[in-house]
Amino acid sequence: MRDAARHWAGGGKQADWSQAAKDAEVLGAPPEAVAAIRARGGERCEFEVWPENWPSLQAFLACTTQWRTIPMAGGQVYYQGLDYASVSVALSGRGITSEPPLWADLQAMEGAARNRLNGVIESD
Repeated sequence: MRDAARHWAGGGKQADWSQAAKDAEVLGAPPEAVAAIRARGGERCEFEVWPENWPSLQAFLACTTQWRTIPMAGGQVYYQGLDYASVSVALSGRGITSEPPLWADLQAMEGAARNRLNGVIESD
């Protein structure tokens, strides 16, 4: 579920691997390895979702406009997290019942998406 949220937050593209390529270069990786790392980033890619995770993903996508944001210097925005009151309204408006397991999935996806939206590249 976290990977699905990262995929959404990245606009359907893989993560930016430019820093990893720079690090590999500094550490003396062969040029072809550095080029392969650079080539990984920015590609559009498909993302498969298991059927049992589909309802949680649909719920997450129903509330992707409900982020609390903080404006920062230079026109940047910090994504603080989902506004849970608004998420409840968004889910209700779509006829989605919010049970505890769904909230747990939403919170896991929220954390992964928030990090990606704020430029933090992570993996599980």
